[in-house]
Amino acid sequence: MKHLPLLLVFAGGIAAGVLIGRLMSGPPPALPPVNIDAQPVITIEPRPQTQQLPARPLGTPASKPVAATPPPPAATEPSNDTGIVLPIDVGPVFRKQFETAAKSGHPDAMGDAHRALERELRDDSWAYPLEAEIDNSLTADLSMGNFRKEHLECRSTLCEIRLSASGAEQVEALKQWTSDIQRLPWGSRMMLSSSSTISSDNQMDALLIVAKPPEIPPETREGN
Repeated sequence: MKHLPLLLVFAGGIAAGVLIGRLMSGPPPALPPVNIDAQPVITIEPRPQTQQLPARPLGTPASKPVAATPPPPAATEPSNDTGIVLPIDVGPVFRKQFETAAKSGHPDAMGDAHRALERELRDDSWAYPLEAEIDNSLTADLSMGNFRKEHLECRSTLCEIRLSASGAEQVEALKQWTSDIQRLPWGSRMMLSSSSTISSDNQMDALLIVAKPPEIPPETREGN
């Protein structure tokens, strides 16, 4: 214990020396100033927002693209012209007449009606009954030899009748029949589309085309 005061004096001397040394060495050197402008500027670009699709339940198949539906075709008027020609022999007299009209370039209503008939398809449900009715109206004259039936054909809206006569009496009987056609039961239901007669030396050829009248719409019938 007798050495304790010496130890305290020695420790105090060391502490004092350290303190004196710090005071004599001066303040610590200042740090250089920081140039804020020289620091790199970091710009954060915002991320583009994406549209969030609604969640699809598991097991549900992905929808397929639907093809665009084309617009419905414009309504057109029905036509009996098929573009297919089914020839009908009109005989030498009217064949020559049609050829002469075609070469001259003149209008030929009879030829046009005949060619329209050749382009029609046959509707048996309409043609057969009408042909039978026309035949019945000719039976008396044909059986008496008043004139001859060369051909009779109906298609779907048109019928063609070709008759011939030889001699004054037959020619007169044929003229009478053609003039009375509208008075016949079937003739009153049909429209006379075109007719042509060619006479020469007590010989007469007649060609008649009759047409089914157009149907009247129900609303028009009710209005009348």
